[in-house]
Parts: sequence; C-alpha cells; structure tokens
Amino acid sequence: MPREWLRQERQQRIAEQLRVNGSLRVKDLAARFGASDMTIRRDLADLEAAGVVKRVHGGAIAWKTRTPFGERSAISGAAKTTIARAVAALIEPGECVMFDMGTTSYAVACELADRTGLFLITNAVNTARELTRGRNRVLLVGGFVHGHAPELNIVGEIACETIRRFRADKLILGAGGITLEHGLMYFDVEEVDVRTAMLESARTVIVASDHTKFGREDLVPLTPLSRADVVVTDAPPPESFRTYFAEHDVRVIVANDVDEEQVTA
Repeated sequence: MPREWLRQERQQRIAEQLRVNGSLRVKDLAARFGASDMTIRRDLADLEAAGVVKRVHGGAIAWKTRTPFGERSAISGAAKTTIARAVAALIEPGECVMFDMGTTSYAVACELADRTGLFLITNAVNTARELTRGRNRVLLVGGFVHGHAPELNIVGEIACETIRRFRADKLILGAGGITLEHGLMYFDVEEVDVRTAMLESARTVIVASDHTKFGREDLVPLTPLSRADVVVTDAPPPESFRTYFAEHDVRVIVANDVDEEQVTA
C-alpha cells in the first residue's frame, strides 16, 4: 500500500526538495506523496505563509536571497562578455540608451564605456560609474538607494518619474528568468517597478541573457516576451521559445565564442 504521510512530515519533505531543486510542480509533488493536487496546494500555502516557499502558477519555488553581485558576474562570465559585445554592436552613434540593473547590463556598459556621443541612462550606480569612462552623457536617475555595495540601485517613484521624462532609442534588459507563460521575470518588486517605467520609455527593447535563463522562473513577472524586439543570447533557445519568437516577430541573435552573430529568428 502507498505510504500515508503526516501533514507536517510531508511539508518538511516538500521544503527540503525545494531547497535542493529550486522549483517543483504541484502534479509532481502529488505523485511523489500520493496526495491530491488540492492537498499539495494547501501544503504550499502553509509553507508560503511560513516564509519557506513562493507559490507560482502550477507549483512553487524556494524563497532565496540575492546572490552577491560578484558571484552573479562570475556565473556564465564568458557568455555574458560575448553577449555584451553583440549587444554593443546594435547601438548606433548618437542614440539614447537605457540600462537596467544587473550583471549582463553591466557587461554591456563595459563594452560601451569607450564609445562617444551617446546619452546613457541607468539606475545602477556601478553601471553609471563604468559608463563615465567614455565621452558620453550619463544620467544616473535619482531616488532611494537599494541594495548593498558594490551593487547599489536606485528605486522608487522618484526614479520612475525621472525615467518617464525621456524617450530612449533602446533599452537593455537582463533577466532573472524567462518563461513563455510569464515572460521576463526578476527577483525584486521595487526593481521591477523601475524596469516597467523603462519599458514605457523605450522604443526598442533588447533582452540580453545567457541561455540558462530560458525556462527558469523568478519571483516577479515584468512583461510578456512579445514586448522584446531583440533577444541576444549565447546559445539557441529551446524550440518552444524559438517558435514563440518567430510568431511574434522577435529577432534572436546568438553570439558565439568568436563574437560572430547568427540570426535564428
């Protein structure tokens, strides 16, 4: 006979599996514990109330703290550099470019820092500092300081109001996760608010993300993938994503190790 799990024991095991796997689906947990979907959803609701997990559509993800900037920069570091060079090649002289916060956008800033004649807007202190190396106009938006050194970002309504005063030619967005259902996803609600203002102010949206982000969920959805005009990555996205991009007229650039570009959609 299938084992009968006590509620407390089952929830403890669910929490342990989430810490290991990062995310789990309701139907998989139901099969694992021989319980109904409704029972698992109640378990997840209890665990969310306890601050252990974050429920998402169809399952749950483990609550997490933000990985330090230096560690995130090192993850897929070579891929981020290759992606950054491909993104920089898309920026034309004299353009106004916005950068969101994050390690991939910072890598793009490093590639553009020696360019001249650009108007560059960001809410990331470290990105602004890098951009000031070149002969460009750099605007660091005002607002409340968020985060810990060396990664200090400006958030809040003051920052959003400042961003909405401009009309940028291009916006560079990184990603915490990318799914077909929820689109671009990120870790922090306050930072998503700033990114929303950037989306409202940009003519062209360039998503710069390594291939590991496709299919990964994060805590807060930002916008459907159809809002992107260009996606720059380091390996071809999964087939389901390629189909979606083709159907929504999103250009995909795969930047390979020799800094060439392949248009896949």
